[in-house]
Amino acid sequence: IPPAARGARVDIPIPASGLGEVAYQDGAETVHLGARSATGQPIDAGRRVRIERVTHRVAIVRPLDGKGSAG
Repeated sequence: IPPAARGARVDIPIPASGLGEVAYQDGAETVHLGARSATGQPIDAGRRVRIERVTHRVAIVRPLDGKGSAG
């Protein structure tokens, strides 16, 4: 399965207009990618997200529940 449309976990929080990091499983390997929010909203570490696309090893992600940060 290509990274796009995969579920992933936010390892480093994604700020509203900055770069964080996500990780996903590819078989036995854990793959880490830089990540930006598709919505422009911050996303907290530990949140589950869907990777919409990957460009130059940076994933554009959206929270699975449609929400960003807890606060």
